[in-house]
Amino acid sequence: MKKIDYVFVIFILAALYFLAGKLSLVLLHGIGIVNIGIFASEGIALAMLLYFAKRIWPGVFIGQFVLAFTNYNAPQNQDQ
Repeated sequence: MKKIDYVFVIFILAALYFLAGKLSLVLLHGIGIVNIGIFASEGIALAMLLYFAKRIWPGVFIGQFVLAFTNYNAPQNQDQ
């Protein structure tokens, strides 16, 4: 694969990781209870890393960083 193709795959992986992570966090948000669920973005990252090898690790890092950064100031449940 060409270098430009890997850059494209890295950004696609970062976007998929972010979107799946946001969706998982929205679906797992409970009202004062403990939720145990599957974090779908980890599965996507694992599948892509197994298929494309370790050259696309930056995509996982970028996706997780953006997900954590956007979730840092998210409003918490105030029903206590």
